[in-house]
Amino acid sequence: MAQLAKQPKQAVNPGMRNVVYTLVKSKNGKYPPFYQIPAEDEVYMEWEDDFGNNQSGLRRIRYSVGETSIFVDEQSETAEKRRGVLLFNDGNLISHPMEVTKQKYLEYTNHNISNHEEGTAAPNKSAIFRSNSSQYKTNVKLQRQEKVLSLSQIVNDLSAEEIEGLSLTLNVAFDNTNNDTIIASIKSARSIFFDMINYDPYRFEKELESETRRFKEVLSLALRDNIISYDKGGRSFFNNIGGKTRILDVPSYADPLDFFVDLATTRTEIKEAYKSIKDAVENNKKPAKEKFEGTKEYKMLKKALNLKVCKNAFGSISANNIGMLGERGTGIKGATQHLEFHPEVYKRIEKMVLEVEDALLLEKDKKESSKK
Repeated sequence: MAQLAKQPKQAVNPGMRNVVYTLVKSKNGKYPPFYQIPAEDEVYMEWEDDFGNNQSGLRRIRYSVGETSIFVDEQSETAEKRRGVLLFNDGNLISHPMEVTKQKYLEYTNHNISNHEEGTAAPNKSAIFRSNSSQYKTNVKLQRQEKVLSLSQIVNDLSAEEIEGLSLTLNVAFDNTNNDTIIASIKSARSIFFDMINYDPYRFEKELESETRRFKEVLSLALRDNIISYDKGGRSFFNNIGGKTRILDVPSYADPLDFFVDLATTRTEIKEAYKSIKDAVENNKKPAKEKFEGTKEYKMLKKALNLKVCKNAFGSISANNIGMLGERGTGIKGATQHLEFHPEVYKRIEKMVLEVEDALLLEKDKKESSKK
C-alpha cells in the first residue's frame, strides 16, 4: 500500500528552494489581492546564433507551459496557445525550483526592477516586481556599505590638485591662496565629499566618473589659471594664450560650462579648442594665480624688489650681496622656491629689507622735523 512519508534530510537538496517574487509598489501600503503581469515581452539582447555568430537586437520572449525556451523564435508552433499565467497573490508570486522557464522569463522581462537598476530594461516599460525581496534588501545594504568604503578610499587617495579639480566641479569652496588655506581647503573638501558619499554613494560615483564632469574640471581649471576667460556681459569665452581670441558665444538661456562641454563633444572646431585648453592646463602654461603667490617668501621678494634689495634682470632674480636666487630665467617663481628651500637666504633678505625700511623711516622723520 502506497502512502506519504517524511522525506529524510539527506534527500533534500538545499538549492531546491521556492523563488519568491514581490510587487514593487502597493496602494496605500496594501497589495491588490490579485495582480497579473504579461507573459510575453520584447527585450534587447546580445546572443550567439546557431552558426556561432554574435548577434544583438530585440527578441520576443514568452512564458509558455511545456516549452524549454522562453524565446519565441525557438518555441513550438503551439506555444502561443499554452501561454502561462503570471499571477501575484497578495503581492507575491511563488515559483517552484523546477519551473525553470518561468523563472528565466521573470528574470529577463522588462518588468523586473533588477533590469531597470542595471540599465538593460526598455525605458518605456514599468518596473513591477523584484525577486527575493528580503535577500534583496540585505544585499543592497551590504553593497551600499562596500560602495561607501570604496569611494571613501578613493577620496583619501586623491592628490591636492585632484581634490581642487573635483571641488571646482561639485561647487565645493577651495581657497588656494597659500599653503595654509590649501591644507584647510583639502581637509574641508574631503569632509564634504565623505558626507556626499554617505548620503548617496551611487550618485557621487556617477559624478566622479562622469565624462561631462571631467570636461568641466578642465575648463574650470583653465578659468582659474586664466588660460581662458569668460565675459559675463558679452557671454563669450576667450582664449588668453598668444593673444586674446574669442572661442565661442553662449546663448542667454544656457549655462556657460554646460554649453561649452556640449559643443566640445559635438563640434570639430570646439573639440580642437578644448584639446588645446586641456594641454595648457596639464602643462600649466599660463597660471594666473599660482599657489606660491600666497607664501611669505613671495611677499618678501615683492617687497625686496620694490626696495631694490633684489633685482629682476630679464626673468633672473638676484639679491644684493647674495647673488642669483634660483635658476637663471625662472623669474619670481623660481626665486620664491629657492627661498623656500633656503631659509637662511630668506633671513638675510628679510634683514636687508628691514634695514632699508628703517632707513626710509628715519629719513622721513628728518624731513618732517626740518619743516617744523
